[in-house]
Amino acid sequence: MLSQQSTNDSVELDTPKHVPNPLNSSPVSEDFYRQQKTVVVVPQPQNKPFGCPKCSRSFTVKGNMTRHLKYECGQQPRFQCPYCDFRSKQTSNVMSHIRTKHVGEKVYVVHLKYNE
Repeated sequence: MLSQQSTNDSVELDTPKHVPNPLNSSPVSEDFYRQQKTVVVVPQPQNKPFGCPKCSRSFTVKGNMTRHLKYECGQQPRFQCPYCDFRSKQTSNVMSHIRTKHVGEKVYVVHLKYNE
């Protein structure tokens, strides 16, 4: 039902105090849903058809699996933060690290070379 207050022009909605939770069918307060800022959806294995033949990782896109297999699986991290010892197998992780841990510093990545 929609009701309107006469003292000001705001509109008030009559909402139930509890919304049923479909997972366990116990009531969950409406405030619980308002406090949730993000919804995390974890992909199920059937949504990740491309599996790495060397490890248990699986991917939704074949190119991601190919990159993982070629540059990441069983390899040492190739990229390092120039300001500390943080290392990663992907440059984006190092750049994100620099932006959050070394605020105000120039964002660049050191490419490590290993003797094979």
